[in-house]
Amino acid sequence: MTETSQGREAGLDALRGVLMLLGVLLHAACCFQGDANTAWPYRDVATSGVAIYVLIVVHIFRMPLFFVIAGYFAARTAAHRGASGLLRSRWSRIGIPLILGVLVVVPLVELAFAWAITRAAGVGMVFTATWPPRGSAHLWFLEYLLVLSVIAAAVVALAERRPGGVSPITFGGVRFGTAGLGRLVGLGLGLGVLLLPMATPGFATPHGFVPELRLLVPYGYCFLLGWRLWSAPEARAAMRARAGRLVTAGIVLLHVAALAALMYWGAVAERRESVLGIYVLTQMLSGLAVVFLTAGAFGWVERRFETPRAWTTAMADASYTIYVVHLPIVLVVVALLRPAPLSGTLKMFATTTLAFVASWWVYRVWRWVRPVGGRAAPR
Repeated sequence: MTETSQGREAGLDALRGVLMLLGVLLHAACCFQGDANTAWPYRDVATSGVAIYVLIVVHIFRMPLFFVIAGYFAARTAAHRGASGLLRSRWSRIGIPLILGVLVVVPLVELAFAWAITRAAGVGMVFTATWPPRGSAHLWFLEYLLVLSVIAAAVVALAERRPGGVSPITFGGVRFGTAGLGRLVGLGLGLGVLLLPMATPGFATPHGFVPELRLLVPYGYCFLLGWRLWSAPEARAAMRARAGRLVTAGIVLLHVAALAALMYWGAVAERRESVLGIYVLTQMLSGLAVVFLTAGAFGWVERRFETPRAWTTAMADASYTIYVVHLPIVLVVVALLRPAPLSGTLKMFATTTLAFVASWWVYRVWRWVRPVGGRAAPR
């Protein structure tokens, strides 16, 4: 993967941008899932089995893969700038956007939820929000990335002070080797084991400001996988050579894991004794899907995007801001579309499209008010 003089990596720019933008689809799908998940307070009158499946599939791999990419770039930053440079970079790219998002965007999310729910109930326009916010809402991942970056910087600082010690970018117990089948299966099953403390299949969604250890550990594992990939050129070369097969295997595992998750919810509804076994199977399949998709995606984008392209650069720069601002827009759009005589599936895609366009214009206005140089996404 070729880097420009500014240090951009076209393939990972594109991959990270797609993962961010999938968040718009994910949150639109949440509104049409019926009663499958009581953690999402708004429900449209139209439900969609497609929305439920999209929600499960995207939720399994999107954020874990994003943490792998974040770990990769954290290792690159540490190698070039050291521990202090890593901290400064993460504060500007993650810390400041997190603070601004919690102070401005999260209250708007609460207001949008309250308005959408009361509008659906026909009780008029009621606006309520908690101040200060009780959590970081959809920006929780920035908090976890910041914590992991501080931990990584501390380890790098210790390595830098140790004469003849471990290289600051090669610490960690997970290794890709030459990305062989056995190694990938082992890494995937390891992640699956770390997912067992979750209450439901896949990665749980945190609430509140205090990081949860049961989530910090598996996301830290993904972060460490990315960190190790930076210092494993032989593994990345093997991934490029087998990208097609790895992506295919990852997609198959992803859909099998999603079907297992549906089986789990069916078993819960019917109170079958096989619930525990299905849960363990789902978590193991989820871990395998994440690792194989990671290997395949890294290899595929390195083969396809050797040099930056205008659209990948634009998408990477816009995707971070779009994701930060999109959730209140999604809720407003889905509430306005509630009376529309459309199926839940059509409403989901209409909501995604309209919210994306509106968020894009917010990004354009933001760029006009405050021009952004270089990358806008957390790296």
